[in-house]
Amino acid sequence: MKKYIHFFLFVQLLSLSFFSCKKDNEITYDVDPVFEEYVQRFIAEGAARGKNINFDDTGLLIEFSEKIVNDASGYCFLGEHHIVIDKAEWSALTDDQKDFLLFHELGHCELDRRHKNDQFNDDSWKSMMRGDPLLGDQERIPVPYFGFRINYYLDELFNENIAAPDWSTQSFAHNDISESDKTLFIDKQDTPRLFESTTGIGNNFEIDLDIKGINNVPFITELTWGNGTQHFFIRIYKNFGTYIGVQHQSKDQQLFYHPTSGDLDNITVRQNDGITQIFFDEVFLFHFDALPSMSMITLEAKDGNNALVSNFSVENYELSQLD
Repeated sequence: MKKYIHFFLFVQLLSLSFFSCKKDNEITYDVDPVFEEYVQRFIAEGAARGKNINFDDTGLLIEFSEKIVNDASGYCFLGEHHIVIDKAEWSALTDDQKDFLLFHELGHCELDRRHKNDQFNDDSWKSMMRGDPLLGDQERIPVPYFGFRINYYLDELFNENIAAPDWSTQSFAHNDISESDKTLFIDKQDTPRLFESTTGIGNNFEIDLDIKGINNVPFITELTWGNGTQHFFIRIYKNFGTYIGVQHQSKDQQLFYHPTSGDLDNITVRQNDGITQIFFDEVFLFHFDALPSMSMITLEAKDGNNALVSNFSVENYELSQLD
């Protein structure tokens, strides 16, 4: 798995090939056109938060690299306003992830920020400047730079003393919604997998799944729900843990990691009042943005060869509209 963001401290013995064309004290702005819109967004986001950013006095060099040290996505060479980006990794990123990557590296180069690995109570990161050294499961935990969380991460980038956001302490209870608040839309029992059309369900709904045999799944149990362009997913990997995230135009963005990898009997996905809530065995796990529409739900358990696992089943599946 590729390390998402790192920076490389400038040392005297760096290869001269990076700087052989740069004259002493020369100030050069040389940004690959692919990155220019992200640099301009960085400048605009800084201005919106009272930071006047320009590179007239420092210059800026951002370029692709075919080979990045330590398998990282990008590096800032501190003191040089020089950023290199892994070309292969860049093409696989969503637009939010591209913003995140460039803003992180510009945080090092322009704002003189270092890595900050403080976490909220749910283990999500307090800063988009998280990075090496990461210990244990920290390596697996993504920064949820998506939807309503983005504004906080940008605020913190330009002011690391900002107060914690409301969402960092927000929680939900499984019984917040009573049975009388639900209208059953689809009901299905004893099926090895789900592949269901949900057109017409509306914007407030609940997916409730009783599952059996997840400990028998040798590789992945995957639940997805969404529409033609965007899906949310829950991926439970054997002996590894669970990722919750979003897929947009066939590109994945992980938002949350939890060590759950088995011994799970129930999954509830509840979209209500513009928020998606996830519960495992009726215990709240994570919340994020709502889908603008939903037309399909799938649930499959597979082995390492992408074959369905025969001794996994959905004992009961209910899709309800919330009143």
